[in-house]
Amino acid sequence: MDCHDEVAGGVTLGVTLGELQATAKANCTVRDSNESDMTSVERIYAFHVLYGLASFEEQPPSVDELNRRRAEVLGRGLPYLVAEVNGDVVGYSYAAPYRSRPAYRFTIENSVYVDHVRHRSGVGRTLLAALIERCEQGPWRQMIAIIGGSGHAASIGLHAALGFRHVGTLEAVGLKFGQWHDTVLMQRPLGLGKAPFANGASGSGSLTQPVRRSSSKSISRLNAVRASVSSSSLKHGSVSPMQRASSRKICVFGFASPSGRTAGSFSIA
Repeated sequence: MDCHDEVAGGVTLGVTLGELQATAKANCTVRDSNESDMTSVERIYAFHVLYGLASFEEQPPSVDELNRRRAEVLGRGLPYLVAEVNGDVVGYSYAAPYRSRPAYRFTIENSVYVDHVRHRSGVGRTLLAALIERCEQGPWRQMIAIIGGSGHAASIGLHAALGFRHVGTLEAVGLKFGQWHDTVLMQRPLGLGKAPFANGASGSGSLTQPVRRSSSKSISRLNAVRASVSSSSLKHGSVSPMQRASSRKICVFGFASPSGRTAGSFSIA
C-alpha cells in the first residue's frame, strides 16, 4: 500500500539506530526477488498488517498467497524487488496497477515495506528509489502512493523527497484497531509524465488497449429481442420493462492485444 520507514525505537535488539543506519547505507543492495525470498517477505509484511497502518489488511496472508500476488505483479511486467543487508532480506518493494480500467494502464501504485527493526535506516529510501528507476524504464507515466494514516510524516516526507507531491487526503476511509484512519494520496510522474504520445499514437505499446468492435452475435441477439418485443406488443398491446430495457442499443467492447487477438469483451445494454 505505501512505504513506511519510521522510527521503531532508539535501540533494537541491542543495536543502536545509528549503527543500523550506517550498516544499511554501507551494505544495502536491491535486486529482483525470487520465490525463496517470500518467507522473509511474509515475516516483514505480517508485522505491518498486525501492528501498523502501512497496510489496511487485518489478517497476514500466507506465503502461498504472497507468491500468488508476486506472480501477478511479474506477469504484468512490473518489478518486485527486495533489499538485502549482509545477505538478509530487510525490505521489499513492488509496483502494481493503480486501477483495473484500461484508461489507467499507464498509472501504477507503489508499495514498499521495511523490516520493523530497520526503520529509519535508509532501506525504504533505497527500495523506493530503485523501484522508481526500474519503472521509468517501462511505459508507465504516473506513480501513485497511497499512505495509510495522515499522521505518518516520515512516509510522506520520504515520498516528497523522491519527487512525489501531495494530491489529496481521503478522510476516515479505513477502520483498523477500532479507529478511523485517513489515506494520503501522493503522485509522481514517470519518464515523460503527461507529455502526449508522439504522432498522436495511443501509446498501447505492449499493453492491452481498448478497442471497439462489432459483434454479429450481439446484432443477432438484438434483432431477436426486437422481434420478441414487436410480437409481444402486437399480441398483448404492451411491452414489459425488461423487454424495453433489452431492446436498447447494445455496444460491445473488447480488449485487443498487440497481436490483434481479443483478450475479453463485455456488452452494455
